[in-house]
Amino acid sequence: MGIFPGSLGHYAGVHRGMPVVTIELSHALDMPHDAEIRTMWEDLLRWMGEHWPQADAGPRP
Repeated sequence: MGIFPGSLGHYAGVHRGMPVVTIELSHALDMPHDAEIRTMWEDLLRWMGEHWPQADAGPRP
């Protein structure tokens, strides 16, 4: 598939019809801190519960 912005979203979202959420990082070696990752995960689960109540949120970190 190659590596370019939007490749996962394009493949899964357009070609496979699957919802995709990605996190855009400024650099692949500059990962968010654990607390930031937990906050993003909790925000995503909350949003899904409010907007997509039938979704299986999966395992929590």
